[in-house]
Amino acid sequence: MQKSENAKWQTILRNQKLANVKKWINRLESTTDIAYLINSEYENILRALESALQIPNAFDLAYKLTFLLHPIVIDSGDWNRWQIYLNQLSKKVENTNSLQQGHIFVQLGDVNSKLGESSKAEAFYRKGISHFKKISDLSSLAIALGRLAVVYANKNDLENAKRLCYEALDIAESTNDVSISSKISLNLSYIYYRCQDFESSLKFTKYAYSNFKNLKMKRDATKALLNIVTLSNQLGNWHEVELEVQSLLDELDVTSDITIFSQLKNIMGVAAFNQGEFAIAESNWHESLLLHTQINDLFQIPAIYNNLGMVYTKLNEWDAAKEMLLQAIEAYERVGDFYNIANSRDNLADFYIERKEFEAACKILQVAVGDLLLHKEIPNSERLITQMQEKLTSLHTQTH
Repeated sequence: MQKSENAKWQTILRNQKLANVKKWINRLESTTDIAYLINSEYENILRALESALQIPNAFDLAYKLTFLLHPIVIDSGDWNRWQIYLNQLSKKVENTNSLQQGHIFVQLGDVNSKLGESSKAEAFYRKGISHFKKISDLSSLAIALGRLAVVYANKNDLENAKRLCYEALDIAESTNDVSISSKISLNLSYIYYRCQDFESSLKFTKYAYSNFKNLKMKRDATKALLNIVTLSNQLGNWHEVELEVQSLLDELDVTSDITIFSQLKNIMGVAAFNQGEFAIAESNWHESLLLHTQINDLFQIPAIYNNLGMVYTKLNEWDAAKEMLLQAIEAYERVGDFYNIANSRDNLADFYIERKEFEAACKILQVAVGDLLLHKEIPNSERLITQMQEKLTSLHTQTH
């Protein structure tokens, strides 16, 4: 009798947990602002996911909830916990030919990429690519190839990055799925940005933005618009930047769009700095750093340190300037970004020059030039090397 009662209550509890999981799936599928819902109910939704992962034969519900959450969580910074859930989910479909297993491989690739684990990210993306080829899912194959291309771009292997991304774009276009082609175009835009070919980057971003708007894919359209702002800023189109920044600010909710908002603050800082508005630049970059730190963005944080180092140099805040530039160099070393290590060292040399510490400036420039000469294949490295060598020549003239 006791066993029967226990079994009865266990069944009731299981059904309640399953009902809760289904409730959150329905809410996420029906909401008009999924990012806001996830951010405002994050812990409650994760408890539902944990229940689904624990209940036998509830894989489909756990997978569906994960699939809905992933695009938002991947921008939130909660990557270590998310990786645990994905690993648990992956074990439930090991050695199957299911589409779900391929998607989980790609999601694990996304998490490891965010964590700076490029080798692990590449391995998971390649597993996904192999899986999608096996089951002939071209749309998913294109997405996985595009993500792998970004990993190569982050490693400065830009030729292979472009090759992979154009392969992904060809596959995406063969499916006639404009949303997939547009997402791959954003990947390609990022790769051209890393190549410092801003015109090509802008072309692919504008193509993606137009399609996302027409398809009413608001979050993707916002990301594409942010890229347009970044590129307009790089190309010196200040009037266009101001108009686009305002349209973005009108749409953003800092709670649900923290990644985009932090990037926007960085761009606004760059625009202000380039126009000599150093106090405004410092304010925007400081806010951007606080936001980026919340999500532990390994690739953006060093850029903000570098920018703050430059602006504090302009404001003669010497201790803060040196600290920021040293942190930028250390952070770039952690992600293996050799071009920007040299660029931040160049900015540190400018700091010493402003303080008339010419010997220290020479030493840091010699290190920067020597290290970057080992990576001359990186786009625009020769331009930066030449710039630093000219600065060294000028310093030797002044000191001898």
